[in-house]
Amino acid sequence: MLINTPYCLVKLSTVFTYDERTLDSFFTEFGDVYRQMPLTEMVLFTTTLCPMEANCLASVIQIVLRPLLEHQPIGGYKDDVLDDERLKKWYLPYAATRSDVESNAKVAVLIEALTRLWHTKGGGGMEYSQSMEDAMQKGITARAAKVSKKTTSNKEANVQESKHILDMSEMRLRFLMEDARYKQSMRRKEMQKRR
Repeated sequence: MLINTPYCLVKLSTVFTYDERTLDSFFTEFGDVYRQMPLTEMVLFTTTLCPMEANCLASVIQIVLRPLLEHQPIGGYKDDVLDDERLKKWYLPYAATRSDVESNAKVAVLIEALTRLWHTKGGGGMEYSQSMEDAMQKGITARAAKVSKKTTSNKEANVQESKHILDMSEMRLRFLMEDARYKQSMRRKEMQKRR
């Protein structure tokens, strides 16, 4: 039932279309609940198998992710629109506000999910650039640095599992960036052939 919650949330939001205050508090409470979920459940929530349109899932992921990030844009977030520039400036280069492994793994999983949604369902896909790759690497480095500063015992099973999830999420993020680079090079080759 927990995995279907985002779908129900979007369906219920149509009932409150004209009551912005109720709708806003509904989404805020929803984000608060999901931020407190155990990491392993949050990973399931971010899957593209979630029965929801990509733009709705991206909005919900952003609602959950934003308060977890160490950096907030000046003037706050204006909307839930996702594009290359916002992904590069608002999400990719940042770690969690907290320094524990689970918080940084949650941030990594949510950023990966946003990147995957944008790259696979966002129209033309993510446009590769060196600055996009640099932003991604900056975030990976920042999350690793925060986690390495933490002095908790690494022998706890849940810490090890969180580290594994963090590492796998960062690996998939690198794969998405490499895929964007490859697709961009293929588009360039196609354009050169047409000339």
